[in-house]
Amino acid sequence: MRKWRETLIEKLKYNPEEASEYLNAALEAYDEEQDMGAFLVALKTLVEAKGGIQWLSEKTKLNRSQLYRMLSSSGNPTLYSLNLILPVVGMRLKIIKAKENV
Repeated sequence: MRKWRETLIEKLKYNPEEASEYLNAALEAYDEEQDMGAFLVALKTLVEAKGGIQWLSEKTKLNRSQLYRMLSSSGNPTLYSLNLILPVVGMRLKIIKAKENV
């Protein structure tokens, strides 16, 4: 398990496309199962790859303990907070047209 996580962190750190796909896959879990926790844990993993919570706190001026709570599986970040965090890790939010129901 440790080796897998280290490999994931390495991929996310140096490959923005991989990081984007990783976060989008976690958002799919939210779309399918209403599981926001999967996205938040994935975002926290990306933050760890890029420099960690302390680093993110310094970049965003958000409190470290607030960031830990926000990026936990039960976190509930605001859109404002996500828009502070995502650019720091090289990402942004984008709205796309929903698939039509058949």
